[in-house]
Amino acid sequence: MQIKFLTRHFTSIVALAVSAVMAMSPVVAYAGDSYGSLSAEDGIDSIEDISVSSGDNAILPEDNIISSVSISAGDYSLLMEETPDIQPLNEIFPDNYLAIAVASALGISDLSVAVSQEQLDDVQTLTIDTVYIWSGVERLNNLNDIRLNPSSDYDVSNLTGLSAAPCDSLSINIVGEQSIQGDIASFSVLSNLVSLTINFNTNLTGELSSIKNLNKLTNLSIYFAQGVTGSLDDLSGLTDLKCL
Repeated sequence: MQIKFLTRHFTSIVALAVSAVMAMSPVVAYAGDSYGSLSAEDGIDSIEDISVSSGDNAILPEDNIISSVSISAGDYSLLMEETPDIQPLNEIFPDNYLAIAVASALGISDLSVAVSQEQLDDVQTLTIDTVYIWSGVERLNNLNDIRLNPSSDYDVSNLTGLSAAPCDSLSINIVGEQSIQGDIASFSVLSNLVSLTINFNTNLTGELSSIKNLNKLTNLSIYFAQGVTGSLDDLSGLTDLKCL
């Protein structure tokens, strides 16, 4: 990653060049006869603080991720250029089924292929087999539709990891002939849930009132959920709920 800086509010600093690489020793930047500072408030996420003052040195922390820094004299605004954060799919998504689903959405067959955040932002719909670990879903900023077709009996408590999904609205459609088990209260943590459909062999339990705080919910279709107790009155506060 390369970041370029032009100093802001530096009055007479000499040209200053700093090169640093992750895991190397701290790099010392020698200052000229002027004062100025760059910090996280200036939009520098990967540096704790850079300061330059007369007679002092600026030290970059050991854990920085900078490959090149350039500072030039003058009164300019801070400029930053950086390459996207690129990682292999199977490192971003440790659950193999989730990694496969994301790869399929991106048209990729090799899970070891590195992808950028810009590519992940293209993922809106996932068709998935059986997922137990949703780690990495926080990187899917525009995910809004999940179609789950479990290959074996599935407990809905495994879906609580979707609470990390950053999207404003999320639809979940669970299909297939496998038994869908667990407490319906598991969905209560999905504050962005707008639609929930569970077809066929539903063996959910719990109180219907446990999801009454899902204020964005507009569609709820759960077939043969005889183990769920309560009445539609328990959801009367969900004014946008149109389909039951």
